[in-house]
Amino acid sequence: MVQGSKKRVLSKEQRKAANERAERWRLKNRDKVLAQKRKHYAENKDKYYTIERDRQYRLRYGITLADYDRMLAAQNGKCKVCGAEQAGKAGQCFAVDHCHTTLRVRGLLCIKCNSRLGWFERYRESVNAYLESTEATALQENSFAEALLLRAVDRRT
Repeated sequence: MVQGSKKRVLSKEQRKAANERAERWRLKNRDKVLAQKRKHYAENKDKYYTIERDRQYRLRYGITLADYDRMLAAQNGKCKVCGAEQAGKAGQCFAVDHCHTTLRVRGLLCIKCNSRLGWFERYRESVNAYLESTEATALQENSFAEALLLRAVDRRT
């Protein structure tokens, strides 16, 4: 409170009546109210965007926007997997990678790595089974390729 000024204290009934008057005015002047809200939002988009990002990080991952910024600085402003300096398209932020079971945040990833990691986690068992089933074939093919490479090297010397 400013020194020397007196704040008018309203009773519960007076406050209720004032709120009802204000609500009636807002309903009667809906277009003015919406125009003012649109103007205020347009003039303060960055502020609203920052507030919403912070709110979403808190709700989804239990971190603040300051936590996000610290993580990004610790990763030197790059994707934790591929090292990309851009998250994706202009204006996109790095995705918060987290374990869907424990909800523990693991790091910040570019959009490509985040979607690919999500795909891999979904199909991990199938991918591992495929890799294991083809391992013997791959070893045979690699042995054959190595033999050809050694022959080529021997011929040159």
